[in-house]
Amino acid sequence: MKEGAEKDRFLINQILRYIDQCLSHSNYPDSESLSKAIDDFTIVQRDLEQIGEGVKALSNDGKDFLRKNDIPVEAIVGFRNHLAHPYFDFDPGFVFPVCKNNIVPLRKALFSYLMTLPENK
Repeated sequence: MKEGAEKDRFLINQILRYIDQCLSHSNYPDSESLSKAIDDFTIVQRDLEQIGEGVKALSNDGKDFLRKNDIPVEAIVGFRNHLAHPYFDFDPGFVFPVCKNNIVPLRKALFSYLMTLPENK
């Protein structure tokens, strides 16, 4: 099992892959349009789940770095939980704003953190 910086490097690369896929499948003018495109909506929803799972698995250093860069780690994990579990109060309209407003800042913060990690040995 990977640990520390090596684990974070692995996780960040995976999260960045899901972010890029999420962005490529959420290019719609509004929430309703994305919700009607069932295949893309399903892909985006699954990508957001994986992003949240990856953020949750980051080291404390990684999570602290994100928090210092105004990334709401707990909200990301909470959103992931709502996507992954049928709480019966989930509004699909929440997916589109997350993709449009929150994913790019997260991507930038993750990339910045990645640049601080030591190279693999």
